[in-house]
Amino acid sequence: MKYYDFVKRSPSLPTLIIIEGTERFFAEAAVSIITDRVIGEADRTLNVDRINATDKNAFSQIEAAAAAFAFLAPARVVLVKNVHELKTDARRAFWKMAQSIRPGNVVIVQDLVATNSKRPEPLSKNADKHTLVIDTTVTSAIRSQFVNETLTRLSIKVGPSVVETLGNSERDLFSIVEDLQKMSLYGRTITVEDILAECLDTTETKVFEFASLLIAGRKSDALLLADELLNDDKGTAIPMLHSLATSYLVAWELCRANGRDISGKLAWQASKIKPYALEIGERRAKIGIERAIKGFEAIVTGKFDDAKTVIALCIEAHPVTH
Repeated sequence: MKYYDFVKRSPSLPTLIIIEGTERFFAEAAVSIITDRVIGEADRTLNVDRINATDKNAFSQIEAAAAAFAFLAPARVVLVKNVHELKTDARRAFWKMAQSIRPGNVVIVQDLVATNSKRPEPLSKNADKHTLVIDTTVTSAIRSQFVNETLTRLSIKVGPSVVETLGNSERDLFSIVEDLQKMSLYGRTITVEDILAECLDTTETKVFEFASLLIAGRKSDALLLADELLNDDKGTAIPMLHSLATSYLVAWELCRANGRDISGKLAWQASKIKPYALEIGERRAKIGIERAIKGFEAIVTGKFDDAKTVIALCIEAHPVTH
């Protein structure tokens, strides 16, 4: 079932739900929709488990969470992330375990591989009719629909061919949202020329997302994204550290009593950081700036040439605790 069909039809929720395809925005949105349907917001703390399938004891954690009783709620939700990162034998073992889960709770499996993938094959190939499969695959038409929805939500006016241009762009949806949020600050009608000139490339978007995750205190997610970026290009460490230092600088300005106004392109960045600025505080923001700069200098000067270790140390030393 395509993501938009799932949203429109609102099918009954079985014990096992597989989310496949490679669009992370839809994958996360589907998880939110399912969780909203199963558990009220006030009851989620004790009834939602998030487990990384690649963790050492993940399978036993999944079995225990799936078998546990819900606390003052209709059912528990067990989200199993990163199943697509398991090796072949581990995927087989996981699927065998998933088949033995007893009805009662809702287990969401994020297996974010293309539906036509051969290695690995989507788990849905072996699913029966009792398993709900949500396909996050994006086509030009689906991307255009998403663009129109986002434009409406952000109250953005656009000129001719903007929706078509973005729909045919093959950009991931997180990048599209970031681009449109940025351009919403222009205060005028967005043109195709704006799209071509101002849209961030995928790597730049992910670099900012890395900094934003860390600013928000989501260390594990930041580390996963850092690994993805550095596996593609170790040279990405430099813009990652630059973005992190800039993000802390923005946070520092936002929480200072006499901080300067954030304008221009940084205004878009400030809107993302503002919810966390006061919690970070001036002192910890300054520490974050200094550590990011030291990491930057270590790589540029050749004092430390292992980019992954430098980034990992910056993440581990993150001064914010939530």
